[in-house]
Amino acid sequence: MGKRRGSRKNRRSKVQIEEHCVVSSWNSGGENEGVAAEPSVALHHFETNDEPHGIPHWSAWRDCWKQLGWSPSLFQLHVWSSWNESAIQIVAPTGSGKTVAYGLPLLQTKLSVVLVPTRELCRQVQQECQRMARPHHSIMAWYGGTVNKKSQFTEFKQRRGSSTIIVATPGRMWDILQSFPDSEIDLSVLVLDEADRLALNAELSEQVHNITKALKPAKVILCSATQSSNSREVWTQWMEPAFGLVPNVTVVQVVSTRKAPTSESQQVEDETDQSNKRRLEGTEIWSQIPTRVTQIVHVCAQHKKPPKLTKTLSKVAGPGLVFFAKISTLQYISQLLNKFTELKVMEYHSRLTQREREKPLQGIVLTTDMCARGIHWEDAKFVVNYDFPGNLETYIHRCGRVGRKFDGTVYSFFTRNFQKLAPDLVRLLESTNQWIDPNLQQLADESREAEHEPLKKKQKSKKPDKPKGKDLDQLLHDEEKAFTALAGDRIVLKRASHVSDASSSSSDEDTDDEEC
Repeated sequence: MGKRRGSRKNRRSKVQIEEHCVVSSWNSGGENEGVAAEPSVALHHFETNDEPHGIPHWSAWRDCWKQLGWSPSLFQLHVWSSWNESAIQIVAPTGSGKTVAYGLPLLQTKLSVVLVPTRELCRQVQQECQRMARPHHSIMAWYGGTVNKKSQFTEFKQRRGSSTIIVATPGRMWDILQSFPDSEIDLSVLVLDEADRLALNAELSEQVHNITKALKPAKVILCSATQSSNSREVWTQWMEPAFGLVPNVTVVQVVSTRKAPTSESQQVEDETDQSNKRRLEGTEIWSQIPTRVTQIVHVCAQHKKPPKLTKTLSKVAGPGLVFFAKISTLQYISQLLNKFTELKVMEYHSRLTQREREKPLQGIVLTTDMCARGIHWEDAKFVVNYDFPGNLETYIHRCGRVGRKFDGTVYSFFTRNFQKLAPDLVRLLESTNQWIDPNLQQLADESREAEHEPLKKKQKSKKPDKPKGKDLDQLLHDEEKAFTALAGDRIVLKRASHVSDASSSSSDEDTDDEEC
């Protein structure tokens, strides 16, 4: 019989997670095309938060920190010390201060543009920059559903003499540039927030490419909590119109390492070296979930999710978010909760009017991936992934909605049709010492075996093979005991059938990537 993994609480006592900042670089040209620098190659390094030398406008930034009661983190110092570079990529966990890292230096530029994928994030970045701004600064938000584009551009021309930051969605920005082609815009800095999301969406990517070609910024900042290996090719295409030959891109990245005591330490150090290397090559994204976020992934059947959600929401404390893949599913669950429970829920998706979407989040919010990225709701204490996302980048961003002001918990209902994600999901959970559902581990093992099994050895059999190790009944029994031990005062999710219904295709998925 295979040895079952211990609870998350026991494993956390053996291995600690430590975060540190790594600065490296990559270049799309030459013989090292597509290969990231080793983690040990740091362009800048600071041992403390002492005032560094050679940073432009340091006194202005310091005055702003004192006024707001902030102090710079080592990660932010790395960004600011690299500000003289033509291209900078920022990779850091959700809630780590990326907006401040690029927003504060933007206040010292004549004109800068921040492109974001959604209206909600556009408003949020504008508000965050406004907190740091002085009276002579102009912070504008350009997105659809509000004032018309002519009024927005007229306001920009009236404030042209001041230091201006335009936060915009790519669709509205490109629409304005097309409507006023003769306007001279001397752009100092272009920030691409959620750069991987912008790169992986065809429509948004084309709009960003057109904008960089039209504006030719002097500096480009790429910012996100995750990165994928196929994003860099798109980013290179964006930067070519601005720079011609794409320069070295300075990468400022917050990474996590696992530190174990005595006999385990050397083995963990070896694993960390390899994981850091994979991470900078674009295949490792697993350290971007804060360690203060507890993740509970539970394998269950599709038809068991509604009662499981009801029980979960009846026992969790505080406000939080429930994520759905489809608006129709969200509305159906909303009706069930309103009819059969006393829970007060709020719907939040792209079919709402702009006025409805601008209402503050409160209570239990049923939402889609419209809220998965960038949205800062510091009071949120839990997230429920009713529908597990189709990729782990989105899962990481959903988890980032909690753990900002309080410790948070993320509950996920993982159905069998997502089995291909199981191996990488297990690695992600292990990277922050989370408890692992034995059935999730079994799905991961089966997926790895199927991937590496030679085609010539695959034969049809009349009877399905039994899972290796313990039989399924024993695994289910062990899992319920482990969940009870793990949860303590938390909610305990009872085990559902291991076989799930495959999710049906739908045309009402709420991506909400862009509105003009």
